Amino acid sequence: MKRLNILLIGSANSFTNQLIRQFNKEGHRVSLLTGSSLGKQKYPRVFERYDFTYTSNVISEVFKSVSPDVTVFTGAYDGFFLGSTIEATLYRTSVR
Repeated sequence: MKRLNILLIGSANSFTNQLIRQFNKEGHRVSLLTGSSLGKQKYPRVFERYDFTYTSNVISEVFKSVSPDVTVFTGAYDGFFLGSTIEATLYRTSVR
């Protein structure tokens, strides 16, 4: 199986932790965009962590840096995800 670069977009919760654990178990490299500028919780199994709000101007740089094969939006499980405006911005950035 090919090792994938996965960009996981989601705030700290058990769902995000389970995704990280499963992707690592499968041998993939996980980067995390938290949607928070605070960055309080630790993620030892994450290759790179980005603590920026979803409306930040650096989001496109995060996508360039990670160059993800797969992007996973946790959406409804993410306390920082505010709806369709942010979703559209992240989607446009991720598909460039």
